Amino acid sequence: MKVQGENLRRILFILVAVPTLAWGTHAAGRDWNAEAAQRAAEGETHFEAGRFATALETFLAAYAVDPDPNLIHNAGACLEKLGRFGEAIERYEAFLLAQPEGSAADSLRARLAGLEKKAARTRAPVRIQSEPAGAAVFLNGGSEPAGRTPIRRWLPFGEHNVRVELAGHETVTTQVTARPGTAPTVQAALPAATSPASLVETDEAPGSDPPGFEVPWGGWVLIGVTAAALGSGVGFHVAAADHAAEARTYSQRSDASRDRWDSMVKRVQRDQLIGSVALGVAAAGAISTGLVLWLHNDGRKEIHSKIQVQPVVGESVGMALSGRF
Repeated sequence: MKVQGENLRRILFILVAVPTLAWGTHAAGRDWNAEAAQRAAEGETHFEAGRFATALETFLAAYAVDPDPNLIHNAGACLEKLGRFGEAIERYEAFLLAQPEGSAADSLRARLAGLEKKAARTRAPVRIQSEPAGAAVFLNGGSEPAGRTPIRRWLPFGEHNVRVELAGHETVTTQVTARPGTAPTVQAALPAATSPASLVETDEAPGSDPPGFEVPWGGWVLIGVTAAALGSGVGFHVAAADHAAEARTYSQRSDASRDRWDSMVKRVQRDQLIGSVALGVAAAGAISTGLVLWLHNDGRKEIHSKIQVQPVVGESVGMALSGRF
């Protein structure tokens, strides 16, 4: 069953008082879904009875059946009555985008500034843009998109996760902070799926370059430990070689004593042991550093690394490390 537009004028009505529901300004001769008309009438009844939460659900259900802009306006009126001013503004702006002309639109524009002041007590307007535009925006891990770029959403104060998706392009995510008195912008660059994506959060509407190779603080710690261990290992093996040469020279002396010789041998062995342990730590540090860098940069930039550990045999035992990034 279809309902003619003229019959919906009572179902979707507008008053001058604030907030109000909207008249149906349908195109002449258009047929309208009977289920949507019935739900809209039920929503009107709930609204007039002060059951604003129920009216909101009913109007949204009607909009799902028949996406008339007046229904989204009515959902905004319910949200305004419920004190959810940021969400009400979002619905009103959607209504103005679809139906910019008429007395309802003019009246609504005059009231939006006051509503924004009320919304700003608990929320901040966050603008989300992308290049190219038309990407789906998902907030805080939601499965349903909050809209398509460019959009503006009034988000509660605090941290929010933003995910931007567009077919054939990289999916990008970021965190945005909604603070009192701010209006942050998230600008997402969406290159083709074969190249890395980038985005940046600013207070104005910035652009950004794709992220490159990064070394996390943990990587710097490992690099420092590896370098210190490598230096210590080499130093102790050099000292062991010097002490071994000194011991050989001493053993050729006519007045050499057995106790002195044993003491010098033990010192050489101690230096070799400490040096070998230090070089082992350096080898483990080099491997760990490569792993940390690869994990941190996975998905940003492919790392081709090669780490080799080779024994060096000579008068003192040591290890040689080589790496290529």
